[in-house]
Amino acid sequence: MKKRNVMRLAVYTMVLVCTLFLWAGSARAEEKKPEIKSVEYQGNEKVEVEFSGKVSWKKAKVTVTDTEGTVYKTKILEKDRNEIEVKVKALTAGKTYTYTITGIARKGTKKYQTLNGTFVA
Repeated sequence: MKKRNVMRLAVYTMVLVCTLFLWAGSARAEEKKPEIKSVEYQGNEKVEVEFSGKVSWKKAKVTVTDTEGTVYKTKILEKDRNEIEVKVKALTAGKTYTYTITGIARKGTKKYQTLNGTFVA
């Protein structure tokens, strides 16, 4: 009888370990950053960033710099569940810029993150 209880305990322990392992894996998947589908300079000082899936926002902020490190004045014009539109003053056509977006998370997760990338005006 004692041997049977030991076997049951071993099986229950294995099930518990496997469940925790799978749960931890799904939690890590939730921490992935939102994916950027496209970034487009639309002219008229407007830049649109579109995301592959739905996102949520918390104290969002966008900064834009050029290759020399100059920081440009930005204003978020509109943001929704799959894109953000930003006004950026004084961009030069054909020049490459780096953007940073803070306060963004994949919809359904609570880990707000920072995204970086580049675009050409």
